[in-house]
Amino acid sequence: MLFPSKLEGFGRQIIEAGISKTPVVCSDIGPFKETGQRDCMYFKIGENPKKTARNIIKFLDSIPTSRAYRRQIRQYSLK
Repeated sequence: MLFPSKLEGFGRQIIEAGISKTPVVCSDIGPFKETGQRDCMYFKIGENPKKTARNIIKFLDSIPTSRAYRRQIRQYSLK
């Protein structure tokens, strides 16, 4: 899940994503950091988009299930 919010009252979305075992990439605002702690990838709003994209790819590559999913889709999809 990608949450590029500038302002949130509470990070409910982060909790829901965690419960469903979904990787989370979100802005580094207080509510997201409080609920996501060390389990999300954070980025600064206004950061260079190419840098953010590279960091997201690195983050997803560090998650074995995410890496396996992408490989299997590439390798075994019906084209």
